[in-house]
Amino acid sequence: MFRSLNLNRKRDLSRYDIDQQRFDETGYCVLEGFFNDKEIDFAAEEVRKLVEEKHEICCDNLKTNERSLVSFVPTADIQSGFFKLNDMHLISKTIQALALNSDMTNILSTLMGQAPVCCNSLYFERSSQQTTHVDSIYMTPTTPTDLIAIWVALEDVHPEAGPLFYYPGSSKIPAYQFSNGGRRAVEEEMDQWLAYRDAELAKLGQDAQHFMPKKGDVFIWHAQLFHGGAAVSDPELTRKSFVFHYFSERDCVSAGHEIVPASGGQMWQRGRQSVRPNSLPPEDAPFPEQIYLARHPDVAKAVANGKMKSGEYHYRHFGFAEKREI
Repeated sequence: MFRSLNLNRKRDLSRYDIDQQRFDETGYCVLEGFFNDKEIDFAAEEVRKLVEEKHEICCDNLKTNERSLVSFVPTADIQSGFFKLNDMHLISKTIQALALNSDMTNILSTLMGQAPVCCNSLYFERSSQQTTHVDSIYMTPTTPTDLIAIWVALEDVHPEAGPLFYYPGSSKIPAYQFSNGGRRAVEEEMDQWLAYRDAELAKLGQDAQHFMPKKGDVFIWHAQLFHGGAAVSDPELTRKSFVFHYFSERDCVSAGHEIVPASGGQMWQRGRQSVRPNSLPPEDAPFPEQIYLARHPDVAKAVANGKMKSGEYHYRHFGFAEKREI
């Protein structure tokens, strides 16, 4: 259905400092020019097509925090606003190849010390402007060390576009324990976590560094590295990029996740994230009929018995008011 590009070409990895001990100490690794212009342009064109063709992609408006589907949002708004597009790798082999070409899989295996399994992808047209955080409080691995992430630059990044920032060595800061004994964020306790973050970073004594990549560069970071997206001072500037997160194979197996081969590695095969829009989708927007029926067996039964015209009819007349997910 989608175009694909073989990214399993032979690269000279000797020019990169791929060392697990150094990675554990600093919390990051930079791969300059890992992807060439042809590969990046192909991936960027794939994103454009997926958006313009209105595929069922979960998207988050970073200004309003509303979650919707790309097919429900005007294409011009996606391209000009601040959105995060989720899990394109689930439907595109080209995006899978960015995350899971054989060289990247081997590098991540070396740095994490375990076989990586791609568990999500995030596309940004502009900076996330997300405050300083660690990924592990939102995507919490069973084994504390078994989460790693990469950031792929689809274009040169300008300082005024809100570049990625990070604190070298902050991955050594002990993970915060919430009151339930876990490391996953507890919403009611985030003020305490923020206070812990600020105190620990002050003790670290490191200024934030900004990643100013060229097109095709890759930034790899540890699950506990404190990082974020800088503020945008020129909203006309884009900062097109992909972020991929990876759990370890052992954690995925223990959790019972379905793992499938993809490009040169493995990914967690799962369905699209559910969406509960704040407003009804436009009348002419493609509706995810089969996904809606699968999420709501009672509606599927009513449609099968001829008591309901369709899943879309149910959602527009009843499901939206009932706050049903799509």
